[in-house]
Amino acid sequence: QSVEIANSASAGTPGTPPEEYADAFNALATQMNEFDCPPGGEAPDVDEVAAEPLVTCDDEGGKYLLSPMLIDGTQVTDASATVPQQGVSWTVQLELDDKGTDALADVSSAMSGNQNATFAITLDGQVISSAYFQQTISDGQAQISGDFTQEEAQGLANSLKYGALPLSFKPSV
Repeated sequence: QSVEIANSASAGTPGTPPEEYADAFNALATQMNEFDCPPGGEAPDVDEVAAEPLVTCDDEGGKYLLSPMLIDGTQVTDASATVPQQGVSWTVQLELDDKGTDALADVSSAMSGNQNATFAITLDGQVISSAYFQQTISDGQAQISGDFTQEEAQGLANSLKYGALPLSFKPSV
């Protein structure tokens, strides 16, 4: 069901829910608008339930409306920080088990190329990273790139490897 929401929303205008989800989406958008992120990058006090949408924040106070969890931390088989060959900046290499590979293939196919549809990684209810898909990832081996320092890349890799990993669709609201 979550991938279908991502498919439908990413095919339309960012922030526009599929018609059959409009009431639920609008209620969540209202909840997001009324939600206050804690100051100073503190983790928000939220109850993260895998099967339910989540309104939360990142460490910079950015608000997120996330779908139910699509992949959890138990599906991560490896994560490491590295500078790819012929690369100049740090990335995080992520490897998933078979179930995680299937889920990632579905969601990356639905969301690839749409920079308004992001995928968030949360730990203890706080978004620790979010990005968009440049392409479909069908082999369960993803690379998370950004403007990471070595310390940031290693921290994200450790969180992915040893933490909970609810990865969720975030429509722009």
